[in-house]
Amino acid sequence: MSKDNLQKLRKENDDLKFQVSELSQEMKELKNMMASLPQASLTEDIDISKSIDFISKEYDDMKSSQRLMEKELKRLSTKLEGIGQKVYAIDEAIEDMYMYSYQYNVKIFGIPQRGPRESATESADICLNLFNKLGATSISLSDIHIAHRISNRRPSSFPPAIICKFTRRLAKEQVMNRKKEAARVNVFDITGASSQIRTRIKILDHLTPRSQEIFKKAK
Repeated sequence: MSKDNLQKLRKENDDLKFQVSELSQEMKELKNMMASLPQASLTEDIDISKSIDFISKEYDDMKSSQRLMEKELKRLSTKLEGIGQKVYAIDEAIEDMYMYSYQYNVKIFGIPQRGPRESATESADICLNLFNKLGATSISLSDIHIAHRISNRRPSSFPPAIICKFTRRLAKEQVMNRKKEAARVNVFDITGASSQIRTRIKILDHLTPRSQEIFKKAK
């Protein structure tokens, strides 16, 4: 996934969503004006001394204003629908880019860091140790494109998760087929540390931001 392309799509999508917000406000104000227009005319005290021609002209002006408002409302609705379709298309494009990038990823929880500045090489080594403990002994470092820690969203004593990106789908499938065994693996055997808090290891698919949001709402 190209980072520049993703950033451009996000910016374009943010701009479109801002336009949607502005158009929605315009439509709301226009509807309020249309709703108040006939009431104002009906409740207005009409002086008996007014001529029929004057009253007729006033009525025609009101109807003309109403038609103009309806025409403007229709224009705004059409524009809003067009922008909405663009927003949807860009959202889908962004999601497709994420899914393509994430399809070889797994997210590993519960493994303490080897140090405050654990390198990508150390993270990859931890992943390889874990996979071997799971019985996926055919996986080697050449099957790991990159492994790195991701920061916790909130302050926590729980160790940051590891994102491991594979170079082959088959390598990922080997690990995912054995993921339930991760809870039985001793953390000390993975990191080589002798004194650390015992945690439970868990391996999950790396979900896209949208999928994570849907999953959170479902829970």
